[in-house]
Amino acid sequence: ENVAIINNGGSGIVGQSGSMTVAASSVTGNGLNGIEFDGISKAVVTDTTISGNGIGGTPASADGIQLNNAVDVTVGGSTISGNAKAGIRSTNSDTVAVSNNVITGNGAVGVVVDGGVGNSILSNSIYANALLAATTADGISLRNGGNADQAAPVIDTAAFLDGRIAVTGTLTLPDRYTGDYRIQVFFNPSTTASSVQGQQLLGTIVVNFADERTKDFSGAFVSVPSSPGNYVTATATPSTGDLNTSEFSVPRVIGPVQL
Repeated sequence: ENVAIINNGGSGIVGQSGSMTVAASSVTGNGLNGIEFDGISKAVVTDTTISGNGIGGTPASADGIQLNNAVDVTVGGSTISGNAKAGIRSTNSDTVAVSNNVITGNGAVGVVVDGGVGNSILSNSIYANALLAATTADGISLRNGGNADQAAPVIDTAAFLDGRIAVTGTLTLPDRYTGDYRIQVFFNPSTTASSVQGQQLLGTIVVNFADERTKDFSGAFVSVPSSPGNYVTATATPSTGDLNTSEFSVPRVIGPVQL
């Protein structure tokens, strides 16, 4: 706690067994990963800056936080920025909780979930991470069955309405489901769809499924300084069972003011 780990030739922090807590610290400018947890069974990263790692080292495998076969890892209240590759890369790891972080300016995807289930990605600010060719999954990317390929919502409409940003959409699941889903809606000040991720959380819509596959949702959120031509995106996360968060939805442009 309260340490600065700077400019090491390898990874800044490595945990390989048991549990570990990294709190109120700075992990910057290291040659490989900022933080690397391999096979760890419980870990917490909180209120920590992880930035500029892997620059000039081995960028092909250098991430801000890299989790390999880890379980029960919490990453919260931290800034993860400017790392050579992904902000957070979770490989074959389960029950990872990523919440209330700023994840920006990384050289690859903001958060990668490569295999593993139950990984929740909630209430973060994820933006300006490097784009992947021919995909909008540069904010969150599910790979190789990560998070059971949780379906993303579809935003059908987005418009200014009575001083709020109103959205409607649909979530379609592969199988019937009973229980709640959290739809988190994000505002993006960009006017270019290809660069949109999930910069500012507008709010959460709770959608109840009753042995159903498809459910419509709608919500209206206090408007932020914006203009027609900006975008909204959304993610979906079940409230029970494996907390698998989806990728961001396809961006939907916010339409003109409706009176």
